[in-house]
Amino acid sequence: FCHLENKEIPVHLDWFGWCTWDAFYTQVNPKGIKEGIQSLSSGGFTPKFIIVDDGWQETLNEFHKEGEPIIEGTQFATRLIDINENVKFRSAGSNNSCINLHDFVHSIKQNLSVK
Repeated sequence: FCHLENKEIPVHLDWFGWCTWDAFYTQVNPKGIKEGIQSLSSGGFTPKFIIVDDGWQETLNEFHKEGEPIIEGTQFATRLIDINENVKFRSAGSNNSCINLHDFVHSIKQNLSVK
């Protein structure tokens, strides 16, 4: 601990970053993130860091039935049920472009200039 005037400003404060919350809310997915990074980059603003916000975790909402609209207020009843990534971030035989969240993060770091 030290006083504010004695602290160094972290380098990453000068980086442009992107949080997926505003773009996807809880509907975040690997394809959308990649397309978002590419869109920002093509516009001249390549993000150097990404915050993959809500939607990658394994959650459960006991009040929401698949295929039905969410009843207002029940979205707050969603709870975390597993620390691992959900099916959107696992290949599990689908067309998904990543094996797991770790693989996805590695991929965007390698291929899309994200730190």
